[in-house]
Amino acid sequence: VGSTPDENVLELIFNILKPLGKLVVEGLADRAVGQALALDMKILGFVDIMAAKDPVSGERFVVCQRPGSFVVGAAAPVKITPSVSLAPVSKTWKMDTTDLADDDLIDESALLDSGFKAPDPSAGTGGCGAATGPGGKK
Repeated sequence: VGSTPDENVLELIFNILKPLGKLVVEGLADRAVGQALALDMKILGFVDIMAAKDPVSGERFVVCQRPGSFVVGAAAPVKITPSVSLAPVSKTWKMDTTDLADDDLIDESALLDSGFKAPDPSAGTGGCGAATGPGGKK
């Protein structure tokens, strides 16, 4: 490919390439273009992506490969080694009913007696906006 392909062209190339097929994009303007292209390739599913510069000619290029056979939805283990050693957890946090004081609990019947008044039917419909009068239209 002689110029920087856009995402649509890369997607088309990805679908055309056979598994383990390679793609070389040459003639990139600068390093930022190569890095942006490498990111687009990674998002589209290409693997083994390498952005480089030829030491003899100074030409920048990106090489990538379509992955081999894969199954959509397949699982693979991921090994993560923490950079900081974590101390083992000695206890899990537990809570009993004795941890709550009676003052913290709310009496449900007190919620209903908290000064609630039924609306006055002569005051209007109670809809949104200002009513012109009792039972009047807005």
